[in-house]
Amino acid sequence: MSCAFVMTDPAVKRDVAAEAEWFTLAELAALALPALPHTKRGLLKVAQREGWDTRLDDDGAALSRPRRARGGGIEYHLSVLPEAAKVKLLARSKPKAAAPVADNRESA
Repeated sequence: MSCAFVMTDPAVKRDVAAEAEWFTLAELAALALPALPHTKRGLLKVAQREGWDTRLDDDGAALSRPRRARGGGIEYHLSVLPEAAKVKLLARSKPKAAAPVADNRESA
């Protein structure tokens, strides 16, 4: 079961892409993903034109849902996004490899 990102405190800085499979249009606009408009209004036009709110997954489950947090709205599953946007989101969600630590000790 996936859990949607809920922004409760703007002072808390979290990587939305690393924590969520469901996104509001405002969150998608803030992520400035490739192949998508970078404004909420532009994203709304794309969502309406492409029917994001009526899409279903292979099991018949809706790929949009009402947002439960304050303010309402609609959340969209990442699978409705264009491939380039999904690739960017998945790249952000992968844990970053730790940089190798140099061993500065001298050999005896």
